[in-house]
Amino acid sequence: MRIARLTIALFLLLAINATAFAERKDPLDDKPARLPRVQLRDTRFEIGPSIQFSVDRALRHAFLFGLRAQYHINDYFSLGADVGFGVGVDTGLKGEIESQKVPASLGGGDDWSAIMNNIADIQMAGDVRATFTPFSGKMAVFGKAFFAYDFYVFAGFGFAMTKNNSDIPGVDEANEGFRPGFAWGAGLQMFFTDWFSTGIEIRDLLFSDNESGGDLTRGQSDTELAQSAVLIDGDDKELTHHFFLGVNFTFFFPLTPSVSMTY
Repeated sequence: MRIARLTIALFLLLAINATAFAERKDPLDDKPARLPRVQLRDTRFEIGPSIQFSVDRALRHAFLFGLRAQYHINDYFSLGADVGFGVGVDTGLKGEIESQKVPASLGGGDDWSAIMNNIADIQMAGDVRATFTPFSGKMAVFGKAFFAYDFYVFAGFGFAMTKNNSDIPGVDEANEGFRPGFAWGAGLQMFFTDWFSTGIEIRDLLFSDNESGGDLTRGQSDTELAQSAVLIDGDDKELTHHFFLGVNFTFFFPLTPSVSMTY
């Protein structure tokens, strides 16, 4: 008897769901088979805040808070820039290293503070980019809400400003100042209205750096060999990838996009 009741209840539930599905209005009802194409990027200016954080820094994470702006020449190509100011936060590795510090009461010296002061933060970073958007379309959420999306790739000039707390000129040469380089990456953008979008992006800034401010050449640079001394200087930089993951919230102007009658 219990099995029979469960079977009847299951059939009733399926019947109710089938009726509800049949009565549901399709958002594409009464629409023509082919709709004009809304060009969400074509000849529009895009601007808004961006937030990014580093994913591969060893000693000091970098959180960037900035602004993105670009002009879309057409629906596929744009020129723009994304610049952010950085806030440094210790990584777990730096915390582990600091936990190994020998207290002064046990014979620890001042060298530890000097080593920590050599570590550099990214105070500002950005890029000037050309962007190509090869894919775009629409996506449905539960068959009711629709939003547009696009996938883009970009490349261009990248740069960063780094800063340490050291008073040693050689360390400044190694990891402080303006760092020009190359930027490239990719992202996904989602349009919830014709004039507002949210995006996620992965960016690589490639520039010469020495995060720790240490002697990377281990006494083997030309200057060190000539002077028979171990030095920290400009030779202790190396070309380094700096990967950032970020989100952005941008507004498009004019607020109303153009419409193409071609398909």
